[in-house]
Amino acid sequence: MKLQTQETLYNQDYSLWLETTIEKLREHEFQSVDIENLIEELETLGRSQKKGLRSYLKLIVMHLLKWQHKPEKRSKSWLISIRNNVSPQYFGEGVIGASMNNQSN
Repeated sequence: MKLQTQETLYNQDYSLWLETTIEKLREHEFQSVDIENLIEELETLGRSQKKGLRSYLKLIVMHLLKWQHKPEKRSKSWLISIRNNVSPQYFGEGVIGASMNNQSN
């Protein structure tokens, strides 16, 4: 498949373009890979993952801050969010660890 056809395929049938690109890479047919669009896809994927991670970290930090500074409003969802996403080593000592252990009893 020529490069021009690959570029057209990218615009017309993304799924087929992706399958074809993966196949070409596996077969080491690098000269026929649509490099420009592949690079664009990889860059987009990286940005998307960074954005998702940033959002996820904001949520965890927000729950930790609320847990520490708003004890009267603690909820089970905060507890679950914190316990599922924060390393257990942080629950041992200190304000958060003590309050987490008390909450679960």
